[in-house]
Amino acid sequence: MVTSQQLIEVSLQGLMRQQSAAVQPGVDGTAVRCMSEEQRRHPRMTTPEMEVVLDGKPHLTLNWSMGGMVLEGYAGRRATGALLTIEHIRALGGEMTPVRVHGRVLRNDVHNKRLVISLLHMDSAGHDLLMSFMEERVRRLRKLRSADADSSFARPRIVAGAASSGVAR
Repeated sequence: MVTSQQLIEVSLQGLMRQQSAAVQPGVDGTAVRCMSEEQRRHPRMTTPEMEVVLDGKPHLTLNWSMGGMVLEGYAGRRATGALLTIEHIRALGGEMTPVRVHGRVLRNDVHNKRLVISLLHMDSAGHDLLMSFMEERVRRLRKLRSADADSSFARPRIVAGAASSGVAR
């Protein structure tokens, strides 16, 4: 079971990655500024971790949303603006699902081997799969919050003046 502390650590790691990626060299070596989090239409997810197949090769996602994703380990030379099609998607540990998800390259960071993609259109299989991942993430977060709330009620509360007598309420 994922603890609140682990969730916070993963979120902080993602934030640190985003801050370090604020300005990245583009495919032609010029600096490219990343979109700030406030400008995103769809919130980025880091879990569940996902693997996608592009051009017959699997790539892990660094983060993803219904509107886009960042692929790790991408060594291709796609130019900004190039169109592409993701052929399969799976959550790590799950089954590969054939999909047709069309996207456009926003940035190809050749130095860090990352491809940033804006999703333009997806078939129903791709949409349903990504929505199920989002729903699972929400369920996990609700369960985590519920467990945190339950544990806060179980902790004894020390009342001022009662600490010396050892009385907890």
